[in-house]
Amino acid sequence: MKLSILSIALFIFFLQGCKLSPTVDPNLINEDTVTNPSPTIDETQFDIQITNLTFNQKFSKSSFIFHKNILIKEWTLSKAIKSSLEELCETGNSQKWINNANINGNVYQTFIGLETNSHSKSNVSTFIIKSKEDIYFTWANMLVNTNDGMTGATHIQIDSLNVGETKTFDANAFDCGTEFNSETPSTMSGPHGDQSTLAKAVSPTNSNDEIFLSIHRGVITSSDGLANSVLDQSHKFNNPVAQITIKRLKQS
Repeated sequence: MKLSILSIALFIFFLQGCKLSPTVDPNLINEDTVTNPSPTIDETQFDIQITNLTFNQKFSKSSFIFHKNILIKEWTLSKAIKSSLEELCETGNSQKWINNANINGNVYQTFIGLETNSHSKSNVSTFIIKSKEDIYFTWANMLVNTNDGMTGATHIQIDSLNVGETKTFDANAFDCGTEFNSETPSTMSGPHGDQSTLAKAVSPTNSNDEIFLSIHRGVITSSDGLANSVLDQSHKFNNPVAQITIKRLKQS
């Protein structure tokens, strides 16, 4: 009987010792890592609407670059444009420009959207940027019924918008200065909105001294006596040619 009592006492003591010095399995998953995951990277969401204000100047696909403040402006008036932008200005194809941006560490993301017809037509795109601050964007597209006309905006800050707040501004047309404004069939990317030759209508570089970006003074057209022009009165335009509206939707 004494042996049995001693054995029981030793057993209880052993159990108490186990409680005081528990064995932890290092392979067990901490329950907190499942029920309370670490916060993800902050994301900010925007709607961007591009409206074509012209009567008959179809826009090529709008292209967007979302980037940090440190990224310099993609173009500057009175200076030559980047070689990666030349193809966009002359053909509407922005892939080279976008590819060049994608290898820059200061770029969050890029996007090529839809074409925008004339007569105040709009396209709206929604973007989610993996950041909550230092967010800028650059947008560009070609005016198809020109030799080398484009519109857009560069280095626009949008992280300062509050949720639900919008920013609206107008954009002028630019003459990229890389092509002479002859308006002839062989040098036009898509007369009358027909972009069937868009990818191959790159004409020789402008041979005069005006190889720099300037505000576009408009097209001449056959209606004004330019006999070889494939354009007519409907393709004429005044600045501004586009309106852009940015709305901040939410921040996760």
